[in-house]
Amino acid sequence: MRRRRPRRLFWRVYLHGVMLLLIVSASVTGVAVLLHDGPPWQQAKARFVELMAMTADGTPAEVQQRLDLLSESLHLNLAAFDADGRVRAESGPRPPAALTTDEPRVPQSGAVDFHRRSALIFAAPTRDGGYLLLATENGGTGRLIGSVAVVLLALALLTVPLTRLVIRPLERLTATARALGQGDLAARTGLRRHDEVGELARAMDEMATRLQGMVLRERELLADISHELRTPLARIRVALELQAEDGGLGPYLEGIDDDLGELEGLIEDVLTSARLDRQAGGAGFTLQRAALDPAALADAAQTRLARRHPSRTLLIQLADDLPEVQGDATFIRRVIDNLLDNAARYGDAEAPIELGFGRDGPDLSVEVSDRGPGLSEADRAQVFEPFYRAERSRARHAGGVGLGLTLCRRIIDAHGGHIAALSRPGGGTTMRFTLPGSA
Repeated sequence: MRRRRPRRLFWRVYLHGVMLLLIVSASVTGVAVLLHDGPPWQQAKARFVELMAMTADGTPAEVQQRLDLLSESLHLNLAAFDADGRVRAESGPRPPAALTTDEPRVPQSGAVDFHRRSALIFAAPTRDGGYLLLATENGGTGRLIGSVAVVLLALALLTVPLTRLVIRPLERLTATARALGQGDLAARTGLRRHDEVGELARAMDEMATRLQGMVLRERELLADISHELRTPLARIRVALELQAEDGGLGPYLEGIDDDLGELEGLIEDVLTSARLDRQAGGAGFTLQRAALDPAALADAAQTRLARRHPSRTLLIQLADDLPEVQGDATFIRRVIDNLLDNAARYGDAEAPIELGFGRDGPDLSVEVSDRGPGLSEADRAQVFEPFYRAERSRARHAGGVGLGLTLCRRIIDAHGGHIAALSRPGGGTTMRFTLPGSA
């Protein structure tokens, strides 16, 4: 796949900025030219020359004094002529020459303007029969445009580093995304900005942190699951070898049955996760919803707990007037069994486990409670994350790979319910989930 040029966005941002500068410069220049050379300004100049011509009489010295004062104050090019076209006085860096035969004649009153090479000439009659000329250079507009062009070029050059400052964070985000895609889970943007780009960078860093945690837990899962599979298989092998030596299989059947039960439970967790993945991905698997019977769920849970943990006592509480609930009985039994297994493994062995069914508004609530060390606040916040193992369950003898509670949450979420881990007063943990009522 052909990669796009890396500077494409850079040039788009840069050219947008330059185009904006061009539009603003053209607008300002147009207004300036209109004000400088437009009809209103020309009329003002013509009226000014007409008024000046009315005072351009007297001795040549007096006229020269007046023209010098105006030229120095207003930076004008002025010249006064007699009726024969001889210069009486002139002032300014480039005073205009006398009128030629092919140029307009000076009217008896008012003023006239015409172009002479690179200058615009205004002419008005004086009271002694002569005339006064004022010259303005047409090149003023050209110089204005040239000045604007120079400023525009300077701004265009300065825009390059400014554009790089805008694009550099996006390049950093791109590099981080590529590093993550290549397997560098420690890659972070490192951007500390208080704008939309900074918010995007923080979201990417948070995503990378969660992704890194999940991958690390998956790696731990591979180690844990190999141990969990190897241990019961090793016990089965030893039992079979002992049977081969003494010829009696009976004493080992119970242990083999327990080991096979552990393997079945682990495999069932993996299969359940795969089924839920298929449902989330729209691959054709759907929950088999039907009316749930809380009493039947409680009886099934008690039977299985007695088989799996015969030394544990289960107290069942069924509230009156329980709501009608639709759900997949197989999956809900799986949730209850997982919660009871956790309570049997990690709770106080001398204290009974409690299973309660109650009403929470229109919803059905189910609680599994144990007595024991309980869960820390940090564990309660993460215990439903994939492959997370709470502090009390990290010892090898406790078993488990951190998948059971994640499956519980996914099953309850698929039913539209909610599950949470609660600290129990007096010590212990209560796992509580709700299922929406049918009404």
